Amino acid sequence: MGVLTWLKPFVCRLPPEKVEDYEPEEHHVYDTAYRTGLSDRVCSDIYPDCPFSLIDVLLGTPQNE
Repeated sequence: MGVLTWLKPFVCRLPPEKVEDYEPEEHHVYDTAYRTGLSDRVCSDIYPDCPFSLIDVLLGTPQNE
């Protein structure tokens, strides 16, 4: 079983509603990133300071040095 196949059930279980105001800031950051990914926008354009792509890491794609 591939890593992405293994991760799919976790990703698909995310709640369809946005996080509530009382939830921790980390939940808001993750929710925003998740919804941005669903919008077919290029994550590296939106998050230029992100040092790596988790998908690239999981797939074994070499990182820019």
